[in-house]
Amino acid sequence: MNPIDRVDFIETANEAFEDVMERIEPDSPDLARELWDVEVYVDTMLTPDMSPINKGHALSLVEDFLVHHVIDLATQADRTAAKA
Repeated sequence: MNPIDRVDFIETANEAFEDVMERIEPDSPDLARELWDVEVYVDTMLTPDMSPINKGHALSLVEDFLVHHVIDLATQADRTAAKA
């Protein structure tokens, strides 16, 4: 991924992350945000087997792919908070 596209994906993913966080209302949102690593997510979201896919289409998929990832982060955060 070229650097300019990567910046677009990072911005889109961060916006989608916050949208999903608002919708799912996790019990430990601050911990979930600490677990969120947008760069790792963007760098692993698009795999070579998805090519060819145009940038606009790929950006439109970010939130769809992100929902389950955010739910996993929120669940992990809630479990961590429960142990504290």
